[in-house]
Amino acid sequence: MKTWHTLLLIILFPSILSCEEKAATYPEQSTIDQKAFVEWVQHQDSVLDLQEVLKTIPPEFLEEVELTDKAFKKKLRYQAISLEFLFGMWQDSGKLDISNTSLIFPCKDGYSPSMPLANMYGKGGFITLGIKTPSGSYAWPDSVAEKFAPLYLVWKDLDPGVYGYPWPYGLTNIKLKNTQNTFAAALPEAHAGFDKGYKSFKLYCMKCHQINKVGGEMGPELNYPKSITDYMDKEDIWGFIKNPQSYRYNSKMPAIKPLSRDEFEEIYKYLSHMKSRTKAS
Repeated sequence: MKTWHTLLLIILFPSILSCEEKAATYPEQSTIDQKAFVEWVQHQDSVLDLQEVLKTIPPEFLEEVELTDKAFKKKLRYQAISLEFLFGMWQDSGKLDISNTSLIFPCKDGYSPSMPLANMYGKGGFITLGIKTPSGSYAWPDSVAEKFAPLYLVWKDLDPGVYGYPWPYGLTNIKLKNTQNTFAAALPEAHAGFDKGYKSFKLYCMKCHQINKVGGEMGPELNYPKSITDYMDKEDIWGFIKNPQSYRYNSKMPAIKPLSRDEFEEIYKYLSHMKSRTKAS
């Protein structure tokens, strides 16, 4: 029985197979030397080039999934591959510190949401390649192709309104990162009372904005070289978050409706604290 995990090793580490093996059918798992893979997992600073991986996937590894889509707000059928299936080898290896590993999803428009790897399991995450058309093929409709191609992450077993699980389109690859190291420059001083604000900022804001060059690139950096709290009034920040278009008619930022006033107060404390820790990561 050929496995997807074997295929993933072949794609990521083609040098461990001879030319004869690469030209043949996919070898059994037992023929793969996994040392290079395990070292890669332990490094925890890796990029999975999804487009290259998907070019090599045999059709039997793809499946059709039906779900109520967050962006289109209706049921759609996609050609997809399970996110959990993609990352099964890392979990099975036993060498990955799941509690200190983050998944980062860079998109071509600068959007870069992240989530703890541990939160991914059991939620029905799928990387989709296209929507099922009336003819039975899969493609992105012309009206959304520029935005959604090449890939789109969806969650089959979650209500679309659940916050903290990103649905990024225009997805290009997946980064596997050590959480502590990756977000170090954005961390507040330990035990100083700003952890709540940091966690809320990371949940609601960091997918688009950076702190000390850590985060997404869709919106402006908010701490380096100058903190937003130095040039924007607190109530205006709150007002902008809740209704960006009332401040800038052409703002592409959506209103962050789930954010409560209490959470904002914690975020503002965190931002005010971080201006004393301004630095480029």
